Amino acid sequence: MKRILDPRSLITFALLLLAASAFVSGIKTGVENVIHAAFLPVAVFATASSFVLGHGSWSTRRAWSFLATCGLFVIYIEAARLYEPLQTLFLAIPRAEFALLRGLFERSAPDISFLFPLLSNVAEHSNDFFTSLVTEAQGASPSTLREVLWDLPILFLSGWAGWWMSRHNQVLTALAPSLAECSICADLPIWNQPKMEPGLAQE
Repeated sequence: MKRILDPRSLITFALLLLAASAFVSGIKTGVENVIHAAFLPVAVFATASSFVLGHGSWSTRRAWSFLATCGLFVIYIEAARLYEPLQTLFLAIPRAEFALLRGLFERSAPDISFLFPLLSNVAEHSNDFFTSLVTEAQGASPSTLREVLWDLPILFLSGWAGWWMSRHNQVLTALAPSLAECSICADLPIWNQPKMEPGLAQE
């Protein structure tokens, strides 16, 4: 982790996070029906991970394989709204460990039934997420699918910015893809077409 704790590197990292926040705001402004999407955790994860990995000794292929794999998992958590269910589950783990230890010392079956509703809640959120993806891919209103599809460029473009800044320290090359994406979203009418009434569309 050479040079990552230098004041210059920390300032660069803070500015990258600010740029990631602006990038997310640009996407939400330029694309319809994503204003409530939680894109920022994906952008922050990609920026932070790539910036740290760029200061390490990992090869480009290894670093980006890690970023893509973990990034997809972050997208899944974000799009499935699993933050609160997972947080509640993790907070219950110490209680479950204590119950297991108590059952071990008392030679009795541990009572971990309190975990079942928490696991069921996580499973329900996951099921709703994948069901929404399937139904929206078949023609339903693509709210969840749209969010996931826009998470992908946010993941890789934010990752590119952090990686290139940490490896080459070139601001323009690092941020140019994100700026271009925001410009495309703002300028192309395909993302902001007004919805026409059926009668007008037929005319």
